[in-house]
Amino acid sequence: MRHYLFNVISDVPAPASGYDMGSWFRYYKWEVDDEAFVPIHEPARKHFLGACLGDLIWFSVDRMVIGCAEITRLEDELAQRKIEVWYDAQKRQLAPDGIRSDLWKTGELPGEVGEEWAGRLKRMR
Repeated sequence: MRHYLFNVISDVPAPASGYDMGSWFRYYKWEVDDEAFVPIHEPARKHFLGACLGDLIWFSVDRMVIGCAEITRLEDELAQRKIEVWYDAQKRQLAPDGIRSDLWKTGELPGEVGEEWAGRLKRMR
């Protein structure tokens, strides 16, 4: 299993919604009761091309990791230079407090980092 990260910086304008990215992400992508996706654009898109169903995508808002979910579907939209990473938002797992993503950008996480975060998640249950 591989681990990926989707970083959200709150004060960046959101795509076509009039909101900031933090509000957009929480409302449309995190606090939903259905399958959802995050769009990954170039240059980060290339890091997700090797992702597989069942890999974990971690989410951070302003460098604080808030949780993760299993990847359920990948839709590469080459013409738009993006890949949609789908997950079941109802099955998301909240991260333990204090996990920061300061050193990593949106993309694949180093294996040891993802495994350490997953281990902290298991100990929390």
